[in-house]
Amino acid sequence: MNEKKFKELFDECQAFCLHRLNRLTRSKTDAEDVFMEAISRFWVDLQAGKVKHQKNIRGFLYIVAKRLWIDKTRKVQFQRTHLIGEANIELTVKIQANQYYTDTYDTLIQQETRTAKKQKMAEEKALLDRALAKLGKRCQNILVKSIVYKIPLKQIAQELGFSNANTVKVAKSRCKKQLIHAYQTLQTNTK
Repeated sequence: MNEKKFKELFDECQAFCLHRLNRLTRSKTDAEDVFMEAISRFWVDLQAGKVKHQKNIRGFLYIVAKRLWIDKTRKVQFQRTHLIGEANIELTVKIQANQYYTDTYDTLIQQETRTAKKQKMAEEKALLDRALAKLGKRCQNILVKSIVYKIPLKQIAQELGFSNANTVKVAKSRCKKQLIHAYQTLQTNTK
């Protein structure tokens, strides 16, 4: 990787990482220091050929920076305990609080991810509902009864007045194709 590409990577990752590191460190300067240390280690490892096939470099850099911050706070805690002696109880509580905030932050990231997945699923369901509404009532009935309620084709044939189950099977296939087409059309129109 040449320096120009590395600069582009740096700019892309900086905002992503600093935003999260500010919450973790509660200090803009500490966040910047930890990020710069992480990016410099990444550059050295990249030049040495140690980094291969990273798909999510922003996430990778954030994890490296987060671990550097945790190591840094542990070292500071150890040095203070060594120097202060009897005050080590207070420092231990502070480190445990820092670990609590780190764990809480990780939990928040997981919740954000779950929320984003739920939102995407809700959007896809709404799109599917709109596509289903574009079909005729007969197609809607066939698809809902067979797919959602898992009613046997023979019973659907009796309920909807088809001659036999094979006729329902053919109609279901056509309705599925219409639904897929309507869904894809809506999907391309919303992008």
